[in-house]
Amino acid sequence: IYLQTDFNEIGSGHWALIDLGNEDGIQLGQQMIIYREVEKDAPLQIFGNVVIIDIQEKTATIKVLSCRDAVRIGDLIMARPNL
Repeated sequence: IYLQTDFNEIGSGHWALIDLGNEDGIQLGQQMIIYREVEKDAPLQIFGNVVIIDIQEKTATIKVLSCRDAVRIGDLIMARPNL
């Protein structure tokens, strides 16, 4: 996750850039989850939900829908698993 603001962290309602795009099969309106690896080989800490609001070939813009912790540069993102 890359932040294009003067902030080091963002929360719900803000937007950011990710390094996934059309090449990776990302789709407009797709919801994804934000997570971070707190410790190597520990369970992932999933803490946010985002939606794709714009897509380019190699990047996309996300809007943070909700999060339990501040989103920081370098946090990770993945597609929501189909349950």
